[in-house]
Amino acid sequence: MRKDALIRSVFLAVVLLSSAFAAVVETDAAIEQDKIITFASAILATFLFVTCAVAYHRNKHKRLLFVTIAFLIYAIKGFLVSSELFIPEMEWVDPVSSYLDFAILLSFFAGIMKK
Repeated sequence: MRKDALIRSVFLAVVLLSSAFAAVVETDAAIEQDKIITFASAILATFLFVTCAVAYHRNKHKRLLFVTIAFLIYAIKGFLVSSELFIPEMEWVDPVSSYLDFAILLSFFAGIMKK
């Protein structure tokens, strides 16, 4: 029962936050805020990458290897996208980000399908 309540709470929080972010008018400050959140996500992905890498080093499960790679690619993508905070707009970031999204999904898929 507690797990069901937790899932409902997380779902409600995501719905409320997404509608709040959708209501924000796109200004320069909103764009910067988006990149700051992306930077925080990249830091979290780096932490998850290190955690998964340690777990893989201990267990040597192939599934963990694919999840570790996915978190590494996600961290790289996050730092790449948020680098526009420090470096002026780079045209090649968006296409590379899309390719990295595809690689992340493939890595998670391989981790799920691996026996």
